[in-house]
Amino acid sequence: MGRESVMPGSGSGSESRNGMQHLTDIWTMKSMRCEKYAIPAFFFLTNFYAVHNFATMKIRNKEIFDLHADLCKTLSSPKRLMIIALLAKKELSVGELAEVLEVPIANVSQHLRTLKDNFVVKARKNGQIVYYSLVDPRMVEACNILRSVLLEKMKARGKVARNINPEELIDE
Repeated sequence: MGRESVMPGSGSGSESRNGMQHLTDIWTMKSMRCEKYAIPAFFFLTNFYAVHNFATMKIRNKEIFDLHADLCKTLSSPKRLMIIALLAKKELSVGELAEVLEVPIANVSQHLRTLKDNFVVKARKNGQIVYYSLVDPRMVEACNILRSVLLEKMKARGKVARNINPEELIDE
């Protein structure tokens, strides 16, 4: 008449079935009670879906994740990260940055444009010279935290033999 209750692992082959079929193998709706365990079936289902129904989770503000991803793209260049580290020490011109980084001024200008377009750096003109500084010094703290995590992972893998302070990677 009704379906026979089968426990998982009982050799019925239910382990290879999808989740809903597996559930029907475990319980039946006969008299609104689980045949083997005398537990109301609706209680079993309610608790199963309360624990396993992730569709009820909501992300309140998806735009912040888009902004975060854009910022991560902006920071994806090692040269840009070096520029941020240098600007954490003091305001610098394009020429000064190019000299320290040992790259052409045109390349530094492109990196600064990207950083400026994404509100990481700001420019101040003094006569013919444009000086750059960080919009928000917390950017340095965020980068230091990430570098600290990376250094710990490198130490754990044996790739870094000595202690390196992520805040002291730039010599003045």
